[in-house]
Amino acid sequence: MSLLQTGSMIYRNFGNSGLRISAISVGNMINYKPETYEQDKEIIAVSLKNGINHFDTAELYGEGASEIQLGRILKDLKVPRE
Repeated sequence: MSLLQTGSMIYRNFGNSGLRISAISVGNMINYKPETYEQDKEIIAVSLKNGINHFDTAELYGEGASEIQLGRILKDLKVPRE
């Protein structure tokens, strides 16, 4: 079974929080430059389509720009906040 087929993602419980996160995470260390916004948006969109809901980011990545760019992308893609 391929994990990159829509509907076949494996999820794990995130402690006792009730949240379920994908077994695969997308790292956002390099996704922060304004000139790569559209490419980054496509990466996130494909990730979401394939069931990935765990995105690794940190304020260290691009001095916080990675977190800002990920937030803008999620908003543009109209990903609901839960």
